[in-house]
Amino acid sequence: MSQSTLLILTYELKDDPGIEHEVEVADLGTAVARLGGCTDMIVWADLIDSNGILIAETSDLI
Repeated sequence: MSQSTLLILTYELKDDPGIEHEVEVADLGTAVARLGGCTDMIVWADLIDSNGILIAETSDLI
């Protein structure tokens, strides 16, 4: 994976049920940092690449 490849972090928050949040991140470390302040509020989280391949899931991210 090249450095220019963006990954998509999707997640759901306990206080916003049913709403899927999506943000582009550069790498796994950035995704973990993005979720770091709200780990107790995460219902689930997935990190996928631009081809739709799962890179990491909830247990890898929080």
